[in-house]
Amino acid sequence: MMTSKEALVVRGGWDGHQPVEATDRFLPFLREHGYTVRIEESPKIYADADYMSTVSLILQCNTMNTIEKDEFAGLRAAVEAGTGLAGWHGGIADSYRNESDYLHLIGGQFACHPGKHPDERTGEQSDNYVPYRVTMLPAAADHPITRGIGDFDLVTEQYWVLADDYIDVLATTTQAVRAWDPWN
Repeated sequence: MMTSKEALVVRGGWDGHQPVEATDRFLPFLREHGYTVRIEESPKIYADADYMSTVSLILQCNTMNTIEKDEFAGLRAAVEAGTGLAGWHGGIADSYRNESDYLHLIGGQFACHPGKHPDERTGEQSDNYVPYRVTMLPAAADHPITRGIGDFDLVTEQYWVLADDYIDVLATTTQAVRAWDPWN
């Protein structure tokens, strides 16, 4: 008999990252692997110490939102106690700009993404879709998250992330030098 584990899905913020649709894709997987899933549309639940002490995994997709001090304290306490924290894209690297300690906990922060040439922009989200290569680093070969994944190409938002040396970087991408970018 499989024991139930508690997964907390926290989603919200900017709708452009489709937090509901994105996290809904993971719910069947979590349930099939023995998780009881609770879904919250804000980080308020993080302040509930009694509930947070029961959580095994936090799956977060919450972009450009805010977090209160007590909510962050609860999140940090859960992670320090061994609760897993997973997320992707802006749903974790651009979640709570108002809390520098959150950025420290995550080990990085979204800074920007390069866009198309100014003459090609239409004002849509796709203005930020550029072709680039993701290069897997040697540490990725035996890491359980990336084992078996080789380099690959994408056409989507390329993230420029400010990262801390304490994190294990498993893959990188190189920003092209372009005359219209301020950082050329």
